Amino acid sequence: MRNCVEFSLHENQALIPEWCHWHFGMSLTTFNDYRFWQKIGRTEIWIAPKDNEPFALGCLVSFGMLVMRRDPPRGKPTSIFLQRFGSNANRNIVHLNDEQLAHYVRREAIEIEASQLSYGDCVVAHGRQILGCGRYEDGHLRNAWPKHATAVLPGQAPMV
Repeated sequence: MRNCVEFSLHENQALIPEWCHWHFGMSLTTFNDYRFWQKIGRTEIWIAPKDNEPFALGCLVSFGMLVMRRDPPRGKPTSIFLQRFGSNANRNIVHLNDEQLAHYVRREAIEIEASQLSYGDCVVAHGRQILGCGRYEDGHLRNAWPKHATAVLPGQAPMV
């Protein structure tokens, strides 16, 4: 069994909204109904609705949704965070076609024409679906999903 942890409010509630505004073009109001938390003694940043209080819930292992494992600009947004909030982005978004998607889910680097991208983390989408976080560098998009979450395309699932 995991150990219980305590959470405290992140000391800079404006940090994530300002970074998301600067990097992804998200409105500063996107996170008005949320607060940012940290495990005491740890660097991860978590997000939860404003009316949720970890103190009232007893023994916790996690609380809300993991945003980053450390403060920006060095921290990478989690794919689950971008799946939830990435639809608010209007900058640093990569829209994959079917062929690019096939390479992406196999964790192969994809050459990208990136006149609209900045170096670093980006929102990756296919159609209207936000897939999560990718990494753009040196003209290539790299899959930044956790290995355990890498998707399998229809028709390519292992046979039993």
